[in-house]
Amino acid sequence: MNAHLKEASSSWPIGNDPQVSAQVRAELVESIVAKGGIPAEQVERELASRDVGAAFDARFAATGLDRFDLADMLAAQIVGLWSIVHDATLPTPDVARAVSRQLSGSLQGREDATDPRRRQLVGEALVYETMLALEAWDDVKASGDRAALQRMAETTQKNMLNRQAINLKKTRLTVRGMQRV
Repeated sequence: MNAHLKEASSSWPIGNDPQVSAQVRAELVESIVAKGGIPAEQVERELASRDVGAAFDARFAATGLDRFDLADMLAAQIVGLWSIVHDATLPTPDVARAVSRQLSGSLQGREDATDPRRRQLVGEALVYETMLALEAWDDVKASGDRAALQRMAETTQKNMLNRQAINLKKTRLTVRGMQRV
C-alpha cells in the first residue's frame, strides 16, 4: 500500500523521519548487544543485510495490516505473538482488522499515539520487535525442535503478560477483536 495514501486516511499515521529511524535502530542495536553479548558491528551488519520493513509487508500483506499505522502495528504485534504462543498461522484480514480497530480506540489521548515523533518511534520499534520474533519462531519451527517451540511460546506469553498485561494464552482473536477465553 502506498504509505502516503495510508497516512492521509490513518488516525495514527507513522512517519518516516530518518533521524527517528536512526534512533530506533541505534536503540535496537544497543538492546541486542546488552542482552546477547553480540558485538555491535555484527548486529549492525546483520540489520543492514535485511529489509525488515519489506519483510513485514510480505508477512502481513494477507492480513491487511499496514506498518505505516500505529494501531495496525500494535495489532501486528498482538497477532504475530499470539501466533507464536498458539503455534498458529496469522489470522484472516477480518480478524486482524478487528484487532486493529479495537486497539485504535485504546490509543486516544496516549502521548505515544498523539505525538508524531513518538508514534514513529513506537511504530518502527514494533516492526523490528515483531519481525525478529517471527523470524526466530520460523527458525525454531524449521529445526523441528518441539521443546524449543514450547519454550519460545512460554517466553513470549510471559513477556506479553509482563509488559502489556495481555494473556495471549487466554485470548481468542475474532472478528470482534481480542476476546478473553
